[in-house]
Amino acid sequence: VKKIFGGSRGQLAGQFLGETIIQSFLALVLASVAVELLIPSFNRFTGKGIESGFILEPNTILIGIFIAILTGIMAGVYPAFYLAAFRPVRVLKGRQGTGSKSARARKFLVLLQFSISIALIIGTLLVYSQLKFIRNADLGFNKEQIILLPSVNAISANFETFRENLFQHPDIKYVTGMEDILGANHNTRRVQIEGLNEDVAYWFPMFMVRHDFIETFDIKVVAGRSFSSKISSDTARAIMINETMARNMGWTNEEALGKRIRSDGNERVIGVFRDFHILSLHKPINNFILDMVQNPNGAAALTRYVAIRADTRNYKKLLSFIGKEWEKLAPNRPFEFTFLNEELNQLYDDEDKFSRFSLLLTFLAVVIACLGLFGLTSYLAEQRTKEISIRRALGANVVNVLKLLSREFILLIILANLIAWPVAYVLANRWLQSFTKSIPINWFLFLLAGFTALVLALMITTYRAFRASGKNPADTLRYE
Repeated sequence: VKKIFGGSRGQLAGQFLGETIIQSFLALVLASVAVELLIPSFNRFTGKGIESGFILEPNTILIGIFIAILTGIMAGVYPAFYLAAFRPVRVLKGRQGTGSKSARARKFLVLLQFSISIALIIGTLLVYSQLKFIRNADLGFNKEQIILLPSVNAISANFETFRENLFQHPDIKYVTGMEDILGANHNTRRVQIEGLNEDVAYWFPMFMVRHDFIETFDIKVVAGRSFSSKISSDTARAIMINETMARNMGWTNEEALGKRIRSDGNERVIGVFRDFHILSLHKPINNFILDMVQNPNGAAALTRYVAIRADTRNYKKLLSFIGKEWEKLAPNRPFEFTFLNEELNQLYDDEDKFSRFSLLLTFLAVVIACLGLFGLTSYLAEQRTKEISIRRALGANVVNVLKLLSREFILLIILANLIAWPVAYVLANRWLQSFTKSIPINWFLFLLAGFTALVLALMITTYRAFRASGKNPADTLRYE
């Protein structure tokens, strides 16, 4: 009508572009309010520390304006020039079709959206499965029911007294000391090794420990014995190595026994223990040495943590007892504790945040894909209103209409799976390779993601089929 009354193609295109840009700015305002309100929840969900009010910073405002203009232009440029090119006579006669190119473009966008959504669903499921696996993986030692106390000078200097006092509680089974948190960190020290050039000092990962370390963490000794408080010379003459070190030195586990590995004394290997993960599962198992310190002052200085294995079912009374024993030796220092499994879980905080973020991203992608599919089904249902009405007049039921509308979408979902599966497999496999232990890629998760997308598509098309079949054919065909 506007073109009949003299409107030019440029004016119409400018009107469409202006409208979409205005809509983009309105969306920017609503989005800014939503972001400001959701920042606290987002921080809790992802573990971030974004401050409220950042949305009003000059740089943020400029970026928002740029994105709004760019979005408005990108959203409006195609319909602006496409609709402005319509011929008024053909449109007013109802002969102006929307063309197959427009339908193909809509289908391509829906296909792309569902491909991304399916890939994200697969990725999210795999991330959660891997996180569950690493939290329950066999690390080579027992991390459950271990209470950790960050030590202080008064406790470290009187470690044996503190240890004996703790054994008065029936639920406490073992107590040991160590220089760091097992499974989270370690130190590296110089040693001289029999069979190698003994004039050269080699650097090896090492842990300085106290008696009952092996027993506290339930580490399996595969050859020889562990440190014993009954053998006083162990602090100066005993050392233990893991299976990997024995193998890398060219020894069997039994051949390693008695080999000289000097650290701060005249130590010899008294035992070989089963490999365990010294660090997170991102790092491979490597050579590792356990040693003790003969000098009491040195032993105290390297007792930075006290580890207690206990029956923690009645942990409140247990912690109260440990706190009282702590106060006897260190009354001026606060009693602090943590649990080993909680400390080790913190090694995967980044993965945990990533999993929560991927869940949020997947949810948004699925919502956008469903909106796109809803728009496409509405468009196709509107285009085929007369056809559906004729079929209804000839006796077709809702199921027939559903088959008519859903056939194309089922094919789109199948094609989206064929696109998403290889991409998700490659990316997931690359991510899982960053762990030394990982789950196998389960194809059931791929099927589950595809089935979820199919169910969502069928729910949307079913709704549109009910709406389309609910129209009275007489009202639609009255003027045909």
